[in-house]
Amino acid sequence: MIANLKTKFNKIARIINCTECEKCRLHAKQELVAIGTALKIDFNMDKDFKSITRNELVALINTAKKFSDSIQN
Repeated sequence: MIANLKTKFNKIARIINCTECEKCRLHAKQELVAIGTALKIDFNMDKDFKSITRNELVALINTAKKFSDSIQN
């Protein structure tokens, strides 16, 4: 299941790379990293969060704020 998710994330990343707008590409990649990080936290059963990098954590927090603002509006 995790290997299948990784394959799908790689396919999505390749599609994002084809986007010409740099701003759109940046935001899409940030959201993709955030969703991947959320899944990494969810699937990490031993609760060892040392494997999460600073960039992943920042992406997760920024994307969570974007989603909450969207829901609020």
